[in-house]
Amino acid sequence: MIKCRNCKSKKLRKIITVGSQPLSGVFYKNKKFSKYLVNKYTHLDVTLPRVNNIKCPNVKCPSLESGNNPEIVYIKYDDEKTHVIIGDRTIIREFVTINKGTVVSGKTILGSDCLLMSYVHIAHDCIIGNHVIMSNLTTLGGHVTIDDWAILSGGVLVHQFCKIGTHAFVGAGGFVAQDVPPFILAAGSPLEYSGINIVGLKRRGFSNEDRQEIKKVYKIFFRSNNNRKENLDKIKAEFSSSESAIIISDFILTSERGII
Repeated sequence: MIKCRNCKSKKLRKIITVGSQPLSGVFYKNKKFSKYLVNKYTHLDVTLPRVNNIKCPNVKCPSLESGNNPEIVYIKYDDEKTHVIIGDRTIIREFVTINKGTVVSGKTILGSDCLLMSYVHIAHDCIIGNHVIMSNLTTLGGHVTIDDWAILSGGVLVHQFCKIGTHAFVGAGGFVAQDVPPFILAAGSPLEYSGINIVGLKRRGFSNEDRQEIKKVYKIFFRSNNNRKENLDKIKAEFSSSESAIIISDFILTSERGII
């Protein structure tokens, strides 16, 4: 059951208390807002203490902004006007918590077509792409970035400021202390490269040639005896026309916490 403690609008409170039922075409109107409040086909099972500053780019792609205050000390957050932005058709299950952004970025973003299973926690200023799946008890620190199509298994913990690349898969119980590059399977303790995400890439329509190319790129980067800078230069030279190799190289080059 959704609870909107600070909402003064009876109609808005009624919308927010519908629980986990699919919502379609529900909208909230007053002098300032005349758009959808709750996304079409989005399931909501999360406690939302505040609903404020609804911003809807258009009626066909509505957005819901809400969320708890960031769980940080007042040095970074002092009740500023910040938001959570949730995209379309995203499913949020029971006891999920999503914190608002801080003054640093002003918002926490959760994309469209995502699935957040029970007890997931998303901290302040995180940016979650589209089609992301976060299994039960997954926890993100502040300022984490997760790219499209990534999957985090149950009980995964992600250190603040880490990045997880597109189509990456993080195994159950993993602790992410450094960036996880695109297309890979990351597992073990400590977390390490465990091959490419073959199953996920097949499901997403990557051809066998594409998968083999990605595998060769990571064989150079992770399995070569050279240092990682030399390996990256070799990847650029041998796979200069490969879109996947460019995505991998750009991710590694822009990593601030280092690669697992």
